Amino acid sequence: MSAITALFRLGDRSVVPDATREGLRLTADARLDNRAELCTLLEAPAHATDADLILRAYLRWGETSVEHMLGDFAFVIWDANRQSLFCARDHMGVKPFYYHYRPGRLFACASAIKALLALARCLAPSTRPASPTTSPQSSKTRRSPFTMPSSGCPPPIVS
Repeated sequence: MSAITALFRLGDRSVVPDATREGLRLTADARLDNRAELCTLLEAPAHATDADLILRAYLRWGETSVEHMLGDFAFVIWDANRQSLFCARDHMGVKPFYYHYRPGRLFACASAIKALLALARCLAPSTRPASPTTSPQSSKTRRSPFTMPSSGCPPPIVS
């Protein structure tokens, strides 16, 4: 997988996941070296993705799941059932894990610092007003909660 970039808006806990399973959402930059061992321990098919193995491991061992993984990885799991966020990276720190947290508002993380720097540029206050959008529930016009600069930043991640 490529570098992870996850944006969690704390009001709605939204993220675009790499994988989901039983109320868990995962975003990862991972290469597991002990795939065969994990497939056996977790009773997973040999063709299971690294993301699926990470989720299966978390379901079985919880926060100690990283003790069973070998390889280079950085990942985030949102557990909707427990309303908790679990972040981890490999033991040697090969895959970096950068994050930004605004209490009560935003949690963003990435395995490439460029992603967080771009996020800061995109969420920076702008002098132009937010463009009006139409709510799918009604025909009333509402203002977007984000103001995007004209530099072509992507819209906020919403699932």
